[in-house]
Amino acid sequence: MQRCLSAISHSAFPVWPFKPSCCHKISRNWPLCNLLRQNFTSCSDFETAHYVQLTRLDFKVTEQHVVDFLKDLRIVGGSEGITLTLSPSALRTGKAFVNLEAADDVENALLLDGETLLNMAVGVMRSSKTELNNSQHAMEAVRSKTGHSVTVVTVPKSANEESIAEFFFPIKPASIQFRTGKGVSNGKKWETRKAFVDFSSHTEALEAMKFHKSKALGRGRASLLLLSYPGVCSCYP
Repeated sequence: MQRCLSAISHSAFPVWPFKPSCCHKISRNWPLCNLLRQNFTSCSDFETAHYVQLTRLDFKVTEQHVVDFLKDLRIVGGSEGITLTLSPSALRTGKAFVNLEAADDVENALLLDGETLLNMAVGVMRSSKTELNNSQHAMEAVRSKTGHSVTVVTVPKSANEESIAEFFFPIKPASIQFRTGKGVSNGKKWETRKAFVDFSSHTEALEAMKFHKSKALGRGRASLLLLSYPGVCSCYP
């Protein structure tokens, strides 16, 4: 394989170190990229999206927190361009992928490596859509619709949107999403079902938290987690 690459670099591309503009984000081996280009009809066949990955995030971070952290950088689709990943057990991983509009946005985002968000020093690194897709093989991420969410930690298998809405009455949820986490402990398989409930405002989310371990859902009292931005959100469609 190495000899093949060497032959490509020295015989097929005498113009080395020419850098094809559409390929420089994919590989440092510019001649190999140029060879690959000949087998595709256009640059759109390559992964040309601009991604960064944020690590060491507080589990309470919302999409709006990420927008604030990245300041004036251009995020594709606002909150739709931010993915806060989940583990196989449907818990936050402390990582987020952000789709930025241009290469200079990525470069500026990298300058924020080590800056704090909710008292945590955040790691910022280059990433890709492929890494994002791979991260979601275990569990599809939940994207908030409002930025003001409450997670119901354990939900009965029989629960549906109607029963969750009834649980939070008289507060009306803006949206309800379910995820089922799986794992193995001491050789035994287990499942856990969670509900991610959006509300229209931070005030409503705080009101909903009053039901934490004080109201029954199924056979036990519900445990709730607050994942709400304490202010007005601007990044949600």
